[in-house]
Amino acid sequence: MKKILSYIIIFIMLPIAATANEGNAATKEAGDKAYEQKLYTEAVNIYTSAIDTEGATPQLYYNLGNAYFRSNELGKAILNYERALKLAPTDRDTKANLEFAYSRIKDDVTTQPEIFFIAWINAFINIMGIDAWATVAVSAFILALIGAIMLFLSKRNGVRKLGLTVALICSI
Repeated sequence: MKKILSYIIIFIMLPIAATANEGNAATKEAGDKAYEQKLYTEAVNIYTSAIDTEGATPQLYYNLGNAYFRSNELGKAILNYERALKLAPTDRDTKANLEFAYSRIKDDVTTQPEIFFIAWINAFINIMGIDAWATVAVSAFILALIGAIMLFLSKRNGVRKLGLTVALICSI
């Protein structure tokens, strides 16, 4: 008796589940129709509700990105194109739209000219690479130690002055 009752419940619930799926598919179709009618803000609302009900699919994110792009909301369009690419990384249309959206971003950043001594310092630093500067630093440290040893261990004034000079110059 329990088996028959469970089969009856399944038999009744099956058409209801099929109708629920058709309702979700209609939301995507309604979004597509709104997009075709150039009602982009309505399409955005429909696509976001479709993502909430159907779940995240690359096509929904792609369509949502297109609707945001047509609404001149480039940041949200780029975000949804990237979400679509995360779910379908090989989609060429999404990649092309993402690159096009990035190209539409306008940067109005103006650069300030450098102060002359900062430009000089940067030019001086860029004369040599990192390895060469490391070699110079280690050599200067060793020479500073030799100068300090000459300063403290020598008894003659001339050698002590030379040791102090070498130690100071190499320390700087």
